[in-house]
Amino acid sequence: MRFLLLRRLHFFIDKNTCKFDTLANIFKKPTDCFIYADDGDTIILEDRYGKPLKEASVQEVVNCLENLPKKDADYRRVKPLLALMKAFAENMTEWESLAVLCYGH
Repeated sequence: MRFLLLRRLHFFIDKNTCKFDTLANIFKKPTDCFIYADDGDTIILEDRYGKPLKEASVQEVVNCLENLPKKDADYRRVKPLLALMKAFAENMTEWESLAVLCYGH
């Protein structure tokens, strides 16, 4: 199992309310990953809209965040997310099977 869930940063991921469509649009690859619900037992394969989870690579997310227009790049959550994604990208030998999942919240 491999995943990195950006659940608390749902504005990036949810295409219906997404602040940055550019980021939401990189999640195209169907995934074999899943997440557990808060109860720790229930497996989640779809987002809250009933759409299957999709994934992007860590590097795809980094590239997208680095190329956001200035007005979007200045949004308060972009810099911490970019720093986190870069840290994973720099150590991909340790995290080679890591994927970033799209979850419409």
